[in-house]
Amino acid sequence: MTLMDKSTAIRHRALQRAGGVTVVYVRGAEAIEGIKAVPAQVKTLDYGVEEIELTGRERDWLLLTSDLVLRGDAIMPQRGDAILWTDAEGTSHKYEVLPRAGERCYRHCDQTLTQLRVFTVEAAA
Repeated sequence: MTLMDKSTAIRHRALQRAGGVTVVYVRGAEAIEGIKAVPAQVKTLDYGVEEIELTGRERDWLLLTSDLVLRGDAIMPQRGDAILWTDAEGTSHKYEVLPRAGERCYRHCDQTLTQLRVFTVEAAA
C-alpha cells in the first residue's frame, strides 16, 4: 500500500466517523448490517403533471468498497439493491439503488477505488 493509499484510507475513515450513520445494505433477501455510510447530496425532484403531484428525493451515499461483502464475496452496487436507514427521530427510510442518466448506480470517489458514491432514490413509505 502506497503512502497515497494510506492517506486516502485515513481520510475516508475520518469522514465516516464524523458524518457517518449506521445503515443496512440490502440485496434481495440478504443484508449487510451495521455498516457506516455518509449521507451526501440530496435533491428533491418534482414530477408533477397537471393534477397529479409526484415528487422524489435522490440521495447519494458514500460507502467504503471494503464494507460491501456478502457471503465472503465483494459486491458492487446494482439496480434493485437498497439502503435502509433510521433517522434521529426514529423514522425509517428506504433508498433504492438506481443509476443516474448516463452513469452506473455508483462511481468511485478516489483513485484508490476505496470509496463509492452510491446513487439512490427514496422509496415511498
